[in-house]
Amino acid sequence: MNDGVPGSEPVFSAEVRSNATGETYGVGVPGGITYAGISIEGDQEAVLANPAKYWCELVFDLPVLLGLGDEAWEVPFGDTQLRVRIRRARRGQEIWSSTNTTTLPFFSRVTIRASPVFEPDRTQSVAEAVLESIDYFLDVTGQPLLKRQHREGLTLRAAYYLKPYRQSRPTVTATVPILGVIESLLPDPAPLTPAIVARVQQAKRDLTELIARGVQGKSFTAKVIKSVHDFSFYCRQHPATLGLLHEEQLRDLLLIAQQHAFHAEGEAMQRFGKTDIKIVNPDNRYEIAVVELKIWKREASIEELLQQSLSDHVTGQEALIVMQVFSSNSDFQRVAEKICGIVSAHPDITAPLTRAIFEGSPELLFQSTARVRDVDVPLLLSLVDIRSRRV
Repeated sequence: MNDGVPGSEPVFSAEVRSNATGETYGVGVPGGITYAGISIEGDQEAVLANPAKYWCELVFDLPVLLGLGDEAWEVPFGDTQLRVRIRRARRGQEIWSSTNTTTLPFFSRVTIRASPVFEPDRTQSVAEAVLESIDYFLDVTGQPLLKRQHREGLTLRAAYYLKPYRQSRPTVTATVPILGVIESLLPDPAPLTPAIVARVQQAKRDLTELIARGVQGKSFTAKVIKSVHDFSFYCRQHPATLGLLHEEQLRDLLLIAQQHAFHAEGEAMQRFGKTDIKIVNPDNRYEIAVVELKIWKREASIEELLQQSLSDHVTGQEALIVMQVFSSNSDFQRVAEKICGIVSAHPDITAPLTRAIFEGSPELLFQSTARVRDVDVPLLLSLVDIRSRRV
């Protein structure tokens, strides 16, 4: 709806287009976070009053062909069991969806049936539970997990029917045009008062002082390792804020502190590209370290990190290679184990990952060596937990 002003247009947090019909419509309201726009049509009260009398079918296409058979399996979800089946579909068999599968010769269709039914507004949660189950099957069978582009932009449509058979029209239809989180913030502009500027500058000084104190009286590589450790410690103390930053912003924050302890440069040219941070020993310009930062986004992000750290941005003359990974995943320990497994299995890693222990510190740092152009170079892997710990 518009705001009543002649000529004004509706404002939404997101716009969705149906590939099948060309229809464009808005979902959500500005000024907040839209987790899922949902439209429920039909007699929802009848379904909620007696879910055992109904059965539900949720079908959606994935823009990828999965290497899994079409056997059905069950996924527990609340008070019901989801019966799931993946089938192969070919071009021309697309169903109503905002996912564009028209350029693929084959793709996968996911069918979910439930009885008793789940609540219509849980449609997105049901899809997420099934996608997680699919990821486990892919992982166990040694296949790549679903990528972000396979999960995002899906349109979900659940239809509820009265038992025991399918009527021509469902009792209820629930449509979720957005799968994921869309931020649509329209805050009032805050004046940058001297007090606010002072707080920002103080935060930077605190981080700089923390790292500067930690690197005193150590060798060059020991200083770099300690600076990475202290940055990890600092990040874990401020997860609510730093967990919202992008990789470039995290890099810039670390760079500010390292520039006070070393000669450090961000986005520095190094072999076939730009490394996130290049650190030069101020006492010996031939002694350098490279730092690559990544936010955990499943296995693909670590594969990219390894490519940059062990091939694209290194020459074999480095005194130290640093790989620092940030994760806001709720199961941080599982993510850490997954990352260590991927790194250890890389053919250019030439020594086991050994935990680097700082007394009284729980930060996860691992040391190893990597073969770069026939030279074994010391390697540091830092895993940083930036999930919010609110309860």
